[in-house]
Amino acid sequence: MTRGKSPGPDGIPEVSECRRKGGFVLACALILLATALPAGNPAPAAIRTAARLTAAADTAFRAGRTAEAVQGFEKALARVDGYPDARLGLGHVALKERRFADALSHYEAARDAYAPLGKAIFAERQRRWAEVQAEILKIEGQLSTFRHDPELEGTFQRGPEYTYAALINRLGELHRYEEPRAEAVSEAPGEVHFHIGNALFRLGRTAEAIAAWERCTSRTPLFGPAFANLAAAYAAQGDAIRARAALARAEELKVVVAPELRVAVERAAQAR
Repeated sequence: MTRGKSPGPDGIPEVSECRRKGGFVLACALILLATALPAGNPAPAAIRTAARLTAAADTAFRAGRTAEAVQGFEKALARVDGYPDARLGLGHVALKERRFADALSHYEAARDAYAPLGKAIFAERQRRWAEVQAEILKIEGQLSTFRHDPELEGTFQRGPEYTYAALINRLGELHRYEEPRAEAVSEAPGEVHFHIGNALFRLGRTAEAIAAWERCTSRTPLFGPAFANLAAAYAAQGDAIRARAALARAEELKVVVAPELRVAVERAAQAR
């Protein structure tokens, strides 16, 4: 599992450090099911374009090219009104720029977009799932070739992307994709609530932030940064029992806990 980072002194990790690799960015799915979508859903071509634009904008944001990222997210929204990952991207930009109210607005818009766009997004995820399974079978075949000829390990075949280590790494990435569930298409992923909680906490709305992070852990119980944030918030409220439990869970999930967080939790315990 990807190692997350615990909150800093103010209890909130940087957005760029909390998003899981591949995360919940749907833009990696570039091809859709060829089936017709019900009326009211965006055309498959529009979803495909929005996904591509969002993926490029997300890459730009991670590289520090904020203006380019904003332009890409806005183009994606022009193609598909309310496209969730584009809204999330704009929220990350706003949070980084300390425009916390704007960040919250974008995150909540992303959350609310899953209901009307759910079927189109599910179609996209289904097609991506099929592609992932096909690529897994292909890579397993290539690895089998390596295993039958050990001298090939560590060598190049048609380019660096075909080294044994690269194939193993890629296979690990593909196995992290979860099979889409039809019953979840109208609900936002847990990580969306995580980001909503971050913005609420920055706005001083701690109780609401805790509720959002708890929704995140309920929907995505293996997302460690949410437990780390909960530990910080519980400690700030003087709730040592829940702070310690959340901290322990974050550590179980391989979150790197900042010393400041551990101190805050122990201070809350001593104040009881």
